[in-house]
Amino acid sequence: MKIALIQPKFGFTGGAERYATGLARELAGHNHDIHLFGRRFSGDFPGIVLHRVPALPVGRGIKTWSFWRISDWMIDSRRFDVIQGFGKTTCQSVHRTGGGTHASFLEHQGKKDPSFYDRVVLCIEDRLFSSPGLRLVICPSEWVAAEVRKQYSRMTARLEIVPNGVDSVHFHPEGRSRDRGALTDRLPMDGKAKVMLLVATNFHLKGLDTAIRILSHIESAVLVVVGGDDPAPYVSLAHQAGVAERIHFIGLQKDMAPLYRAADVLIHPTRYDPFANVCLEACACGTPVATTVYNGFSDLLQDQRGGVVMPADIDHAGMAGLIMDLLQKGRQGRASARSVALENDIKMHVTTIEKLYRKYAVPAVVAGEIQP
Repeated sequence: MKIALIQPKFGFTGGAERYATGLARELAGHNHDIHLFGRRFSGDFPGIVLHRVPALPVGRGIKTWSFWRISDWMIDSRRFDVIQGFGKTTCQSVHRTGGGTHASFLEHQGKKDPSFYDRVVLCIEDRLFSSPGLRLVICPSEWVAAEVRKQYSRMTARLEIVPNGVDSVHFHPEGRSRDRGALTDRLPMDGKAKVMLLVATNFHLKGLDTAIRILSHIESAVLVVVGGDDPAPYVSLAHQAGVAERIHFIGLQKDMAPLYRAADVLIHPTRYDPFANVCLEACACGTPVATTVYNGFSDLLQDQRGGVVMPADIDHAGMAGLIMDLLQKGRQGRASARSVALENDIKMHVTTIEKLYRKYAVPAVVAGEIQP
């Protein structure tokens, strides 16, 4: 198939970028003709054709609006069997709503006065979900699908739920003791302490304040925080909670796999996350996950295998109790986490995506020539 993928940035700096880049590489490996349309490309893209979209680099709203209009002008639907978008564009035949709807995001944030950027995104979103050319909407979780149904009920028949996939070769559990030793050598911490890992670019949204309060109820643990957000307000909170000496902020990291393996649990007490890729990556490394009902990834933990889902009405002491129970599972808990990831390997994910392309998006004459 000749496939166009549209995403402002391709690379490995954020969840959406990593997903789109990984999908492109896997599809290219299946001998499809892959074309990427974006503003920026970071990394290598062997066998893939890159098309730079010259969006106006002026303000978030203008940049988003110009990327939408210019990419729409650049992409001729007659040239491609499938056009997949990942966000704020309207020319796609397949849309992956990895972040949920923007209207729902604003509602969860309690934002009553949309900014210019918000209004641009809402306009694009309305046009996208009203487009007769949109044949398929891929949702990473039931929660996201429910939000789309609520906002755009006419899309119900075109929704498919496909959890994200993970590269279980890169993210693997081998070398846990080595990586744990490297972490304890790097940080001033007790080598016997349980390591809780939190990964986020938005500390408030991902619940760092909640993690700090949970830590105050687990004396034998430390919290390692990865991310580029400002730690200052949380250092103050940690002092108030009496746990400042047991929290370590280490900034952004290029390769997360060693840190996942070094941790005993990934804690992700998010307030809003349609599907947290970090949770699946941690599971692939054999590290169980503690998250909330506000994370679409929790669909994969319905039987509490591979981690725990913290209810909305539980207090911090109760959350700490769930995490301590999870930590006591030891090797069994790590094996369960790995099994969750293997059931959602990127190669299986891409095979599912290809089947959906053929079912919904490829013209009948082409689909008939492609063997499932």
